[in-house]
This record gives sequence, C-alpha cells and structure tokens, in this order.
Amino acid sequence: MVSNPLQVAKVNVCVVGCGHWGKNLVRNVHQLGHFYGVCEAKTNLLDTLRAQYGPLKASATLTDVCADENVDAVMLVTPAEHHFAMGVQLLRAANIFSSKSRWRSTRRKGWNWSAWPNSRAAS
Repeated sequence: MVSNPLQVAKVNVCVVGCGHWGKNLVRNVHQLGHFYGVCEAKTNLLDTLRAQYGPLKASATLTDVCADENVDAVMLVTPAEHHFAMGVQLLRAANIFSSKSRWRSTRRKGWNWSAWPNSRAAS
C-alpha cells in the first residue's frame, strides 16, 4: 500500500465488475489504500481476488452495494450496455461521479436526478 503523505481521508471504494478491467482497478484502489470491496457474481473471479488480497467484502448484487452505508464511492466496471440501468440505481442510492460521457450528457439535457424517489444525488 502507498503511504499517505497528504493525509487524504479514507474513501471506501467498491469496484462493481471484476473482470477484464475491473481486476486492474481493484489492484489500483487497493494500492492507494481505499479498497473496500467488490460486487461480482462470478465466484471464480472472487476466488482469484481472495487469493491475491486475502479476505474481502464481496457483494453479489448492486442492491447490496447500494444498501451498504460504509461504501463511499463506486467504480462501475461492467459492460457498457449495463451502465445506464446500474448508474440510475446508484444515483438513487447516493451521490456518485461517473466519467462516462453518457452521464455527463444527461446532466446537460437538464435531467433532475434529485427529483427521483429515494435519490440523494445533487441536481
């Protein structure tokens, strides 16, 4: 783990999707000291991650991640066709940031995410 010379507050990051790109993000977040857990349905991928990082917090569904009050941030690393539906579910649960251009464009179109039921997202 990298030392923290700036004394940055710990951010509990959950990586959703641990396949091709996700496993690399798990490694990076772990090295930065902000790794909290993963959301992955494939048990073989979870077994591989446990072999590398030891015991870890694992959720099988995005609903479990949304309900976990200890999750501060989510890295959504799933196939593109799932981004919108999963992103909406995350927005309803908490404030998130997405680097996905589709999400930025929905903001420009004036979508008011905070008006959605159960949303804590800023509009």
